[in-house]
Amino acid sequence: MRSPDDVRRTDVLSEKFTTLADVFRASGYRTAAFVSNPWLDERFGFGQGFEIYDDSFARFEAHGRSVNRAALDWLAQLSPDERFFLYVHYVDTHQPYPLLSWAKTQTREKDLEPDLRPLSRRMISGERRV
Repeated sequence: MRSPDDVRRTDVLSEKFTTLADVFRASGYRTAAFVSNPWLDERFGFGQGFEIYDDSFARFEAHGRSVNRAALDWLAQLSPDERFFLYVHYVDTHQPYPLLSWAKTQTREKDLEPDLRPLSRRMISGERRV
C-alpha cells in the first residue's frame, strides 16, 4: 500500500478544475474543511478553495470526535449571519477492516483490481464496479 508521502502528479487534484469550495468562496461564503483521511491530505490538492483546510488529524486511527471538535470550534467563531460551507470528512467510519482469508481473496480477485481509468472517464461512462 502506498503512503501519503508517495504523491504522484496523477494523484493530485489539478488546479485547472473549479471545486465546490472555489464556487462558495467566490460567492462570499466562509469555507472550511476538517478531514481525517490521509488520502485527503492537502498535498493532494483537496484544500483548493478552502479558507481553512485542517488535515492535522489525517491518519487512519483518527477519531471523529477530534474532527467534530475542530469543526464546531470553527463554526462557533462565525457570526450568526455569516454564510458558510463546511466540509467534514471522517476516516473512523471505515474501521475495523476484517482480514480476508487467502481463499476469499482469490475468489474476489476481480473486485480487488484497481480501476485505472481517469476519474473523468469513469464518471462519463456511468459504469460502477461492484
